[in-house]
Amino acid sequence: VLDDAKGGARYFGPFANPQAAYGTLKVLQRTFPYRKPSAPCRDKKLNGDWPRACMYHHIGQCLAPCIGATTKEEYAAALDGAARFLNGRSEDIIAERRARMETAAEAFDFEEAARLRDEIRDLERVTERQKIVSPGAEDSDILAVAQGAGGDACVQVNELRAGRFFGAQHYLMDAHIDDAAADILQGFIVQHYSDAPEGTIPPQFLLQHPLPDAEAVTEVLRRRRGGAVRLVVPQRGDKRGLVELAAKSAAENLEQERLKWLNDEQKTTMALSELAAALDLPALPMRIECYDISNIQGTNTVAAMVVFEGGKPAKKEYRKFAIKGVEGPNDFASLQEVLRRRFKRAKDHLAAAARAEGVEADALIPVDTVDTAAAEAAAADGANGTDPTGDEKAASWARLPDLIIIDGGKGQLSASLETLRAMDVNLPTVGLAKENEEIFLPENPVPVILPRDSQALFLVQRVRDETHRFAITFHRQKRGKSALKSSMDDLPGIGPKRKKALLKHFGSPKRIREATVEELSQVEGISRALAEKIRAGL
Repeated sequence: VLDDAKGGARYFGPFANPQAAYGTLKVLQRTFPYRKPSAPCRDKKLNGDWPRACMYHHIGQCLAPCIGATTKEEYAAALDGAARFLNGRSEDIIAERRARMETAAEAFDFEEAARLRDEIRDLERVTERQKIVSPGAEDSDILAVAQGAGGDACVQVNELRAGRFFGAQHYLMDAHIDDAAADILQGFIVQHYSDAPEGTIPPQFLLQHPLPDAEAVTEVLRRRRGGAVRLVVPQRGDKRGLVELAAKSAAENLEQERLKWLNDEQKTTMALSELAAALDLPALPMRIECYDISNIQGTNTVAAMVVFEGGKPAKKEYRKFAIKGVEGPNDFASLQEVLRRRFKRAKDHLAAAARAEGVEADALIPVDTVDTAAAEAAAADGANGTDPTGDEKAASWARLPDLIIIDGGKGQLSASLETLRAMDVNLPTVGLAKENEEIFLPENPVPVILPRDSQALFLVQRVRDETHRFAITFHRQKRGKSALKSSMDDLPGIGPKRKKALLKHFGSPKRIREATVEELSQVEGISRALAEKIRAGL
């Protein structure tokens, strides 16, 4: 594509990435021998008076219009073929070449037939990843947006041309936490397409959300396109599926950008420094532990402990807890139970290490109330996924955090501090409120509000979001197992042994529920008659 839009250049794309664009151009230069941008005659008019052809002509990659080696009609046909291919009309191009190949073969011109065969192969390789998703569909741009907890957003733009996915791009947006997805989408469309080159705006836009001022946006697009434009928010069918696919891509790209940020050492160091200064910590919070509770109306209550070390997730250090001693929906009591169990483990391990060394335990967590039998009893927690196996993993309980973050506001923080103080645990602890990202400190009624553009806020949000994800995932697993257990308890002939066999065979409660009678009967100890009873019961 030429750089000068005023000079009549035609624009194609966008492509998924530079490699995709370069790969496509490489095939086009072999298939449609047009003049290359790097040719010596690139700045000259094609009037046939150039003294000699360049190497591209000699290797069959240019028709050499500069020396008059081709007619205007032949050269125009080559350019038209490349343009049609870039516009998504690859099937027509391939069909034409296949017909020419068959004609050449019938005429015993096997060299020409082989050349056309290779061209067809190259073109098919370029298009094989452009899956036909909606044959005969109108050319459309499909837009969706994903939002992060801190207000960051990602807009995904998928191009549909001639029924194929032809290009995909994502754009990061610096939105506000309170911005609605529809507002973000509308702002992006106006900004992005107002400067779009002519010929690149499609007649239809498939949108994830209705725009607040759709009429005005439609008029902007219509003027830029020079023709009618429709904004559609599909509710069902194939078009809705295309929008949902774009929404999924937006969420995945937003997550990739988050991971990219986490891998940026400079940003994570800045985030830790900003956080330490804002919370008046004695040192950089190199190890952060965040706690969250998850339940539905007090059932299957679980807790998650997520660890960030050096500003990055330390997934081997994550722990999950099944709440044992709390009835009903009581986040305060659940948090207290989790903290007691977590720091009792730390005290037990530190006490054992101190005795082995013949010195007193770390004064940070006094061990005067240590239950020496707790380490043995702690194995009971293993069934709930809280106790890792192996000496190294068991010792991880003794790694103490530089900062404890409690997911919640003043109430959750107060309940947590009550338990920690009762255990003589003296570690920096704060509460992170869900609304407005307010950070509550002990004995301070005024919350800390980090600047919206600070790296510290970005880090805190990522810690909180990861804790939510981990807690919710564990809760779903536990709820699924409970539901399966409840439904199978009433089935005759299904005892603990067969339940275990079913789980071992299918791997998860969800797969058991989805299994057919034939699949169930393949499990050891499950006859077809019993499989039919299980299927009917589930």
